[in-house]
Amino acid sequence: MRFTSQSRLLSIVILAIGCREPTEPEPQGEFRVSNAQFVLQLGDSIRFLATGTGSRSVKWSSSNPAVLEIDETGLVVTHSLGVSEIAASVRGNSWGWRLAVVRPIAAFEIEPADAAVVPGDRVLYTARAVDGLGGPVTEEPEALTNIAGTTLWSVADLTIAQGDVNLPWVVTGLREGHTTVRASLLAGTGAANLTIQLLEFTELAAGGGSNCALATDSLPYCWGNGTRFLAATSSFTPAHLPHRAGPPVPLVALVSGGRHSCGLTAAGVAYCWGSNELGALGIGNATQPIGPVAVTGGLRFSSLTAGGGHTCGIATDGRTFCWGRREATEAVRAGEPCGTGGKLEIVIPCDRAPTPLRAETPVLGSLSAGGRHTCGLDRDGHVHCWGRWGSRVEPAPVPVGSALTFTALTAGDGYSCGLTTGGAAYCWGGNTDGQLGNDTTTPSDEPVAVSGGLVFASLSAGRSEHEFAVAEGHVCGVTLSGAAYCWGANHSGETGVPANPHQTAPVPVSAPFSFRWVRAGGDHTCGLSLQRVVYCWGADYGGQLGVTAPAVSGGPVPVTGQRTPTP
Repeated sequence: MRFTSQSRLLSIVILAIGCREPTEPEPQGEFRVSNAQFVLQLGDSIRFLATGTGSRSVKWSSSNPAVLEIDETGLVVTHSLGVSEIAASVRGNSWGWRLAVVRPIAAFEIEPADAAVVPGDRVLYTARAVDGLGGPVTEEPEALTNIAGTTLWSVADLTIAQGDVNLPWVVTGLREGHTTVRASLLAGTGAANLTIQLLEFTELAAGGGSNCALATDSLPYCWGNGTRFLAATSSFTPAHLPHRAGPPVPLVALVSGGRHSCGLTAAGVAYCWGSNELGALGIGNATQPIGPVAVTGGLRFSSLTAGGGHTCGIATDGRTFCWGRREATEAVRAGEPCGTGGKLEIVIPCDRAPTPLRAETPVLGSLSAGGRHTCGLDRDGHVHCWGRWGSRVEPAPVPVGSALTFTALTAGDGYSCGLTTGGAAYCWGGNTDGQLGNDTTTPSDEPVAVSGGLVFASLSAGRSEHEFAVAEGHVCGVTLSGAAYCWGANHSGETGVPANPHQTAPVPVSAPFSFRWVRAGGDHTCGLSLQRVVYCWGADYGGQLGVTAPAVSGGPVPVTGQRTPTP
């Protein structure tokens, strides 16, 4: 199938309404230019053919004879590169269109040259016309517009993917398979490979308004608010379905923060992608990358954690490094002004490159970054936190809950939780929405036991995508039997029950399957089942649920594009 956004204009129909005399109205007339063109190659000529009422009296003209000339018979001869307006006059009325003259088009370079999406997702293509030497056929903006508007797009197998009727460069996947997308105009043509795929996931990370997951090919796929970057507008846009993100290399670990994500390769190289406003990507400068970038400094990491606007990691030599928002990344040197705090226009200090914690910091074996603070476990299982949480603001790591030892930590917006060796859950910090899980909304700077006596295998605390979120959020955990429980904020059903009220103690997530783990995001939650199917619930304002149509869900719904849609 071939289609173009201006195909209907290639046969121009001009309605000519004659001048009406008061006593003798003229009838409506019509003539047609049957072979109109919008792009010609230098050296080409063409005779435009006019048919219909008034066609014998058509007078032709060119607004720029230096570019092209047209004689009284409609014969066009090109002279130089540029754009000229062709005018056809009948009975004192004129109509016209712009005709571009370009170098001979040898081929089209299509971007992306290789794309892979899930069924229902779209690919936006661009095509660059090049001459025989690989250079542009024109630099004239109006000529480029004509080329773009008259380029013919086609999909080889319309059962696998189809182009939009009105926006033919926008192609939607229909079913699993491989096909070719082509662009052509005059003698030039180009092709791109398109794969429509179904995914199986092995790892999952939830951010403030988005999610990322590792597929069986060890590559990351993301969906939700701000997971696609538009270079044309230098802004992030939501993606409602999983799409390729992150580096084009296999990853062994994946984390997501407020508005960014990071991953680790088997060699310990860290890559980050997403918002760099507060330096969370760790690239050493203030530029906003359009894709994944390697963290600067040549460090190798054994683990990473992503917070609201910062990232931390434990290097293979045992040292702890942090970068991004300064409030939560207290280190050996002063931070630099960085970011504006959005509409609040507050300058926020940050570190744009990995910076080690102070030498007196205990050796930490694991980390969890929250909204504006970070916590770590030392080798004995004791907790040390720094940054801002609850009523505390600590510039360097301090012990928390020294009477307890933990095997795992998770930090949210102004609060944290930990698991003991026996699977008991404790939380501390802010408690505005009941996120401490102890049947109250009373904050606590020291760990308090989560109600219910449940034994958990894992916990996950959510964090917002907003820089100034404090003491709000929710927590979810998976028991040894694979059952999921959540508590805390429930603005949009993120705890697995209908929205509001907030849940001050664990409530079960109703699901006819067992979970491997559950990850809490901002106002949403996602979980990976034992069958490797990802389900999400809660808010969907930015595509967090991974479904085609925006929705709010108080219970798990499968993310679109997975090989196994049901458990």
